[in-house]
Amino acid sequence: MEDKNKRLMLMKELIRNEKISSQHQLLQILEGKGYHVTQATLSRDLKTLNVVKVSDPEFGYLYTINGGTGNTLGKNNPIPSPLAAFHSMEFSGNLAIIRTMPAFAPSIASMLDRMNIYGILGTVAGDDNILVVLREGIRPTDIKSALITELPELKNKL
Repeated sequence: MEDKNKRLMLMKELIRNEKISSQHQLLQILEGKGYHVTQATLSRDLKTLNVVKVSDPEFGYLYTINGGTGNTLGKNNPIPSPLAAFHSMEFSGNLAIIRTMPAFAPSIASMLDRMNIYGILGTVAGDDNILVVLREGIRPTDIKSALITELPELKNKL
């Protein structure tokens, strides 16, 4: 589980920071970093991360995270982030509670669900609290790392 979570986080980082145009190229980079996966596993991982190919004038097509934050698909859309309303996150076993400003929990929970973070099974939102259910074997530090990788603006809030 931990290896998969780390691999997914690495893949997300690579797709955001490198110009990757094929599964073969991504597979070679992962192997160079010590992750030996099959093409079928890589395909499932790309689906889990909601990766799509977008047209690029220089490279033909490049991978990007569809609908995520901090990638090329959303840089021209300056929509204020509901994460400004994120107050804190506390853990108990395989559950976490996120506290938000009133009325912001549903939008933040929806954002987390759409991000498809491997360690998060799902969320239930109230008005200013979100119940987050974690997969078995996932540690709070894994979730914090995944959230900071996905949403760097949370770094000082976790």
